[in-house]
Amino acid sequence: MDVLFENICTVARSWRRLDGTLNKTVFFKLIDPVFVFIMAHSGCTLTVLLHKFKISLQPTALFEILEILENIGCMYKNITKKPKVTLFSKRAQMQGIEKSSVPDPDEVSYQPTLNAILRMGHFQHQL
Repeated sequence: MDVLFENICTVARSWRRLDGTLNKTVFFKLIDPVFVFIMAHSGCTLTVLLHKFKISLQPTALFEILEILENIGCMYKNITKKPKVTLFSKRAQMQGIEKSSVPDPDEVSYQPTLNAILRMGHFQHQL
């Protein structure tokens, strides 16, 4: 018996067509607001980003967009752990944590790079 169809697995994203190609118009309409928000609110936490884009983007799609922005060099992720503070505790500095552990969304902040706008323009031109 010959098989006429083959099974394929795909992750559905708004910017991906069914044949697997990139829908550039939708992709840039989704990535640009995230990029501009990070540029305008430098140091915003993951919690703030999730709250801001909860209507337009699912969390996994937002994580993927943040990863793309980080990979092209438009911004970087900063993970810090705030020490527990009590009334009588000594002053302590914020400490970085290992990337292997799963951080709390309030511990992850995003900073734009100095040449973020240039990198974003180059990225858009390449596609």
